[in-house]
Amino acid sequence: MRPMEQSIANFAHRIRRDNISASRVLVVSDTCFDEEIQTATLVDVDDTLLDKVRPTVVVTPLVSWTFDALDVAEALYCAGYTGELVVLASHLPSPAVVERELRDTAPGLCITLSVPDRSNAPH
Repeated sequence: MRPMEQSIANFAHRIRRDNISASRVLVVSDTCFDEEIQTATLVDVDDTLLDKVRPTVVVTPLVSWTFDALDVAEALYCAGYTGELVVLASHLPSPAVVERELRDTAPGLCITLSVPDRSNAPH
């Protein structure tokens, strides 16, 4: 598993451990981590999947091999999702700019950009 995939898996497990049901967390990724965490590829993100999983939190990398967080935010927005989207990223020179662009893409979503050098980074 690549470092970012490991960070996403750890973050998703931490959300579960902090009293949020496994069925309420959705990870959008190129890789399925394990059966305890609901994982979907970008092409699977639609209103049918959201109705089935009913996530409170969606976790995704800023950039993957086949998509980026803007794609995920747009897909969630178009599918009617109104929960929280957590985007995990490596170091960024201007995280506020990236966060603003994500929010502009999907108004109404609660978007958190989590990077190692910010206070909201996963531990």
